[in-house]
Amino acid sequence: MRLLPKVTFSRAPLPNGVAYVFQHAELGQQGRMRVEGTPSGETSIVCEVAGFEADPMFVRRRKILEPLSLEITRVCIPKSRKPTFGAGDKEMAGMWV
Repeated sequence: MRLLPKVTFSRAPLPNGVAYVFQHAELGQQGRMRVEGTPSGETSIVCEVAGFEADPMFVRRRKILEPLSLEITRVCIPKSRKPTFGAGDKEMAGMWV
């Protein structure tokens, strides 16, 4: 899997997992993916787009982040499991079921 041109990421610890923060060289922070354990032992993958919906760059950031996060989630989840997706204007969530 390859990142889009000019897109990099860094890894940051979370209390129950890790966050992957995506940056664009010219457009700044695009958002992050949180990968966290749940009390039931499953893994939660949540994608958060940087900014607010009213921000003129929100849609552009989402266009960069959404296909990338879907591909990463597809690669991370074993083929024997089907993810469930909850989509909102601010985030997409994939959870192992």
